[in-house]
Amino acid sequence: MKKTGLILLSALILACVVSAAFAGTSTNGSSAAVVNSGLYDRLLQVPSFKFKNYEYGIGYGSCPVYTAPYADAFRCANGKASVWTDDYMSEAGFVSGWLLVRYETNNGGFRVGYIPPKYVKGFKSGMATPKFDYIPVTAMDTIIVTDNPLLTGSSFARLDPGETFYVLGKYTYYGDWWYIECTVDNQVARGFIDRTASSFTLDGVNIISGQQGSSMQEPFGVPSVSPLGTEYIADAYIGYGSSGDRKFVRKNADPKSTQVTVVYPGASYPCYAVKEGTTGKDWYYIWVEEDSAWGWVSSGYAELDR
Repeated sequence: MKKTGLILLSALILACVVSAAFAGTSTNGSSAAVVNSGLYDRLLQVPSFKFKNYEYGIGYGSCPVYTAPYADAFRCANGKASVWTDDYMSEAGFVSGWLLVRYETNNGGFRVGYIPPKYVKGFKSGMATPKFDYIPVTAMDTIIVTDNPLLTGSSFARLDPGETFYVLGKYTYYGDWWYIECTVDNQVARGFIDRTASSFTLDGVNIISGQQGSSMQEPFGVPSVSPLGTEYIADAYIGYGSSGDRKFVRKNADPKSTQVTVVYPGASYPCYAVKEGTTGKDWYYIWVEEDSAWGWVSSGYAELDR
């Protein structure tokens, strides 16, 4: 009886020692590294953020835009990036007094950046202040940085292997992005890197975002049932139609119906119903996660990806 108890006690002590030895350990291949700072857990819980759309802008005319909320931060478009705030645009709240915005550029692309405080005095944001972290990581491979999380193919910087940068948050409403802070031409800049294709180290642990089974990858959840009581059918792909501009999402399957939000060519949205509209075209009932909105898009520029 005493011997059995001693064996059990020894086994319990051994189990505790083994558990302590591997607590906070991440293994990549045959190597292992111990994370003691809690940064890995913070990375798993890094906050996301989203934007609120304004169909007619916020009414402050032309405003300069910087990639980060600092007076000496990097500014795109050869130092001339700006937004016309009297037209369609989006905002995500104030950060240190700077307004975080997203807008369409003259060449049909999109840009995310910050308007300095003095240009938007008196504006009441419809969004809470984004909650960003500041997690130091080091690039394992070359990583492309963009200020356009809506469309791929545009970039303003490149991170080289061994370069340190900081993970602030994530943006998963269009694509799958880390929002980061880095240095460009000796100036602080913020932008987006592809979460599915960016590899970096954190406290000596390799974080390979695109690796199958990686804890960094998150499945995109969609509502199981729509307000109409219908279930998911397929994704509705938004095409360019007769122009490459944003497309309106309507409250009803009618081109004269109230606008609910907008969607963009090249993006896909979960569809829950198909209905013939007033003009004879089919309309698709979709879920726009970023705006937590349901609405109808026309088959004149959308098609189901079955």
